[in-house]
Amino acid sequence: IDARSKDDQHNLLNRGTQIALFEEREQHVLETAAKRLRKAGKDKSAALDLFNAAQDHIVFAAQAHIDRVTLEAFTAGIARCENEEAAELLRDVCSLYALTSIERDRAWFMEHNRISDDRAKAVQREVNSLLAKLRPHTLTLIEGLGVPPESLGAEILKPTP
Repeated sequence: IDARSKDDQHNLLNRGTQIALFEEREQHVLETAAKRLRKAGKDKSAALDLFNAAQDHIVFAAQAHIDRVTLEAFTAGIARCENEEAAELLRDVCSLYALTSIERDRAWFMEHNRISDDRAKAVQREVNSLLAKLRPHTLTLIEGLGVPPESLGAEILKPTP
């Protein structure tokens, strides 16, 4: 799935591209939030009003930061995984995480020319493909998260006939 062009540098399945997109989003959103808040100057009442008016922007900046930190930590954890089969499964889960974040914020990525509308549609298809690929591993993933056995009776965990 290409972001802006046909070369590998912009392939949305490439972890480096994903991290770069997350870094760009975080930096841009943080800079624009700061710019909005700087307008208050030293007027404390204006600062509070501006802060309240910018809440959506500030929350989005925080989410962008969390998304990037999570993706980087996930990637580092996979690099430390010594079991290749487990690492492959984790790579798919990490891709699912990155792509669902891009899908959730696809309007931002499109408005800021980070991905095209065709690529945004391709992200959704790839998310669905990864979900189908990971479904047989659901129980393994849930057990790996330490979910208590009494919680494992959910219908979604039962094998498909």
